[in-house]
Amino acid sequence: MGDRLKMMDATGVTFTLAPDDKPVEVTGPAVISGTMAALKQTSPDKMELAESRQGVPTGRITITLSADEKVLTMSAINLAPNASRDPSVTVFEKQ
Repeated sequence: MGDRLKMMDATGVTFTLAPDDKPVEVTGPAVISGTMAALKQTSPDKMELAESRQGVPTGRITITLSADEKVLTMSAINLAPNASRDPSVTVFEKQ
């Protein structure tokens, strides 16, 4: 979407972000009120998505594009008090 990143999933969670680190509301049928997301471009090939609820950080996703632009890697960390700090990594390969 030009300079915007639109995120949506199968449950109806939706938000559109600009890489300006400004929080936007996350909407959807199962989203808890006060849930926000902010996107920051940290380098030409990397962005960080910060998630929060009522101003408290709840998660962080790092999105990295390979130099050949064929592999997109998403590494997510849950910041809940009792959550593991081990990242969940998803890799997408361009066909």
